[in-house]
Amino acid sequence: MDLADIAEGGITNPAFLDPQESPKGRKKVDRFGIAENRVQPTTIEDVVEEENQLIKNNCNLFRLIPLPCFRIFLKPQWILVFLCWASTIQGMVVNGCVNVVISTIEKRFGLQSALSGLIAGSYDIGSMLAVIPVTYFGGRLGSSKPRYISSGLLLMGLGSLVFALPHFLTDRYEFEVDADGLANPLDFCTPGDKDTGKCDAKKFVSDLSNFKYFFLLGQFLHGVGAAPLITLGTTLLDDSVSKKSSPLYIGIFQTMFVIGPAIGFIMGGHFLGSYTDFDVLDSDEVIQITAQSPLWIGAWWVGFVIAWVCAWSCALFLGCYPGVLPGSEHHNEVKDSDGFSTLKQLPKAIYVLLTNPTYMFINLGSAMDGFSIAGASTFLPKFMQYQYGLSPGLAAMVVGLIVVPCGGGGTFIGGYITKRLKLTRSGVIRMFLMAQSINVPCILAFFFYCDNPQFTGITVPYSKTDSLDGSLLDSCNQDCHCLDFKFNPVCGSDGQTYFSPCHAGCIDSTVSTGQITNYTSCACVNGDNPMVFKTPCSPGCNSMIGFIVVISLSMFCTFMAAMPNVVATLRVLGTIPGPVILGSIIDYACLLWEKRECHEDAGSCQFYDNYSMAMAMFLALVVVKILSVVAFAFALFFSQRSHIKDEVD
Repeated sequence: MDLADIAEGGITNPAFLDPQESPKGRKKVDRFGIAENRVQPTTIEDVVEEENQLIKNNCNLFRLIPLPCFRIFLKPQWILVFLCWASTIQGMVVNGCVNVVISTIEKRFGLQSALSGLIAGSYDIGSMLAVIPVTYFGGRLGSSKPRYISSGLLLMGLGSLVFALPHFLTDRYEFEVDADGLANPLDFCTPGDKDTGKCDAKKFVSDLSNFKYFFLLGQFLHGVGAAPLITLGTTLLDDSVSKKSSPLYIGIFQTMFVIGPAIGFIMGGHFLGSYTDFDVLDSDEVIQITAQSPLWIGAWWVGFVIAWVCAWSCALFLGCYPGVLPGSEHHNEVKDSDGFSTLKQLPKAIYVLLTNPTYMFINLGSAMDGFSIAGASTFLPKFMQYQYGLSPGLAAMVVGLIVVPCGGGGTFIGGYITKRLKLTRSGVIRMFLMAQSINVPCILAFFFYCDNPQFTGITVPYSKTDSLDGSLLDSCNQDCHCLDFKFNPVCGSDGQTYFSPCHAGCIDSTVSTGQITNYTSCACVNGDNPMVFKTPCSPGCNSMIGFIVVISLSMFCTFMAAMPNVVATLRVLGTIPGPVILGSIIDYACLLWEKRECHEDAGSCQFYDNYSMAMAMFLALVVVKILSVVAFAFALFFSQRSHIKDEVD
């Protein structure tokens, strides 16, 4: 029987034959259900016969371990469950947990925003390199899409494990305290040299910033591992269910890519409220700082450990599935394809796409959109943290609560309008153009910024008679020999923030219930009773509600203009450089860099200029949004003049 006969009349699905009846031409099989003297299948009939032979004998984990009990999961509904599980993990870890912990790992490992942007963009680099070979080999006749997806999940889980490893490979995070566990003695203004004398060879080689390679590799593995799920998951569902049920199954599957990041933001924000070394603390050990302290490092690594376990668990289930399910319509229908079937045809297929102006401008618009989505999602929690004085955990939860209704709602409304109005290709592009046009003025949300807090020596001078020269030293603390790498910001009774109690000139403290509540007798603080409190001054800004409202509308329009049915391969032109460029812009707004003990290069940023950060992000995003509108306008122009028939799919 050849392919023409199959296409004309179909074939009988061997999965529905009587168990005692041997199908015609059935080969002798071994104990794993694999035909002896097996040859590579060349027709649909060969694929069906081999896969159903595996099904009728045993289900096998990667064709290695027989699992008879797994046959109860051989239904499309269970395929959907496991694919939704996988897409939730992907969204949770890549678009949720990573973005949540960016500011925390910057502080913990002394990274700058440009580097953390490269870490975020490494996902798209891995995905870009893997997507074409995965699509080609995974779409070939006889290939098993479930096993490709399962292998990808194993890589994704490995990436999460690598990303979390720096926590287990480093020493405990410590902030120095005195013998009574009350405070760092170096915080007080005391005469004499405070050189800690710790600059030895060991100190030089223990640079925590070298762990950046773990984060880069982990994100790269995330991207490679997610490629099979994103490219083959939809096709697997389409092959496994009827044409009537396919849109519902695919819609549920795509929705979980939106729900996953929301789970990641909320879960990651919750874990940031726990101390990073809670797993090694003694039962009677008390942490002397709270989550509101600038010295606090939350448990950034827990979400990645959970993602590692979940990804590998899901991979075990999907690895047991055959290439095709019994009863699937793929057995009974062969579709004509205009795509390429050999590697020799790949250059021709790419040339056809590159010379299609409608397709190319859609990709260009999607690339600009990808720039804004990838960049903003990476640094939006950090922006809210520094602008409005939120803790990293709370900022992550707020962003997560924005993503759920706006991301999911925008995706649903966009699909509903397309289906309800039966939009053609040009009609869909026109809708996207309108959504992006509304999105441009929404970038004005970044004008809801807060004024800089009064940081003594950085934004305001120590006294009215002094000039602002960016120095943390003044006559009131020049004999204190304060260390400029011991950042411990405090709020003075005069409403100004100081680098540390020592820089405020404090020589005493008030103790309540075994802990210091404030530092007193501070020579640099103005007022009758000069003292400082243990936390930085509150921004005293009421702009956050306005920012949330406008940025929510922007996010709604962005997801409404998403294109789930268009494989925009050039989207990575925006998603890869987006976080890096936006991170560099944020670094430009830094007013105070961390000075690391025994290291000449700067660490992470300790204090930002709020106005410069907001305006830089506004200018970068408004430019790419305008370019996106222009690109979709050209796409509409060429679509209306295309020789390809414009009709409802």
